[in-house]
Parts: sequence; C-alpha cells; structure tokens
Amino acid sequence: MDSGPTYSSDEVAEGMTKNFDDAGGREMDKHEAPCNIVKHAAMTLQTTRANVRQLSVMRR
Repeated sequence: MDSGPTYSSDEVAEGMTKNFDDAGGREMDKHEAPCNIVKHAAMTLQTTRANVRQLSVMRR
C-alpha cells in the first residue's frame, strides 16, 4: 500500500508558514505556524460548544 510522499518536519513547517501567513503578510517562523493552527482549532471548538449550548437552551 502506497502511503504517498513523506516529508520531513522542516518541510511540513515550511509549507505551513506559506499557507498560514498572518494578515500582515510576513512569513512566520517554523514554530509559529503550528501554534496558530492549534489556536484556530481551539477557537473553532469553543464557538461550536457555545452554539451547541445555545441550541440546547432554545430547545427546552
């Protein structure tokens, strides 16, 4: 079974910095990009939880 190409962690971090540039347009360093992804995921999860809570209150 072919799992596709493999990338080193440096290559992955480099790709992330290109894909997740901040609004200022500057390139982020290798450690900043994964942190921003995690931060964004956490905010999305919080929003989802709040929406679910609101819906369950409305259903009562």
